[in-house]
Amino acid sequence: MRRQECFATIIVGKNVIFREGFARTLRSANFRILASVSRADDLLPRKIQLQQPLFLIVHSGGNFDGALEQIESF
Repeated sequence: MRRQECFATIIVGKNVIFREGFARTLRSANFRILASVSRADDLLPRKIQLQQPLFLIVHSGGNFDGALEQIESF
């Protein structure tokens, strides 16, 4: 039997309802949600360590400046 991998994931986005819905979808696909924050800067106090980090950026707005700011924070 093949072992199913679990992907450690951090969700960043301003809309908490979107983040929670996205987290639920990812959990059903075997993603492990380590954190759900509104800004990348909110992760700094936390000591989250990933051996092989996976960054998934989902941007659904017309203005990319806010998403670019979060990417630069990482």
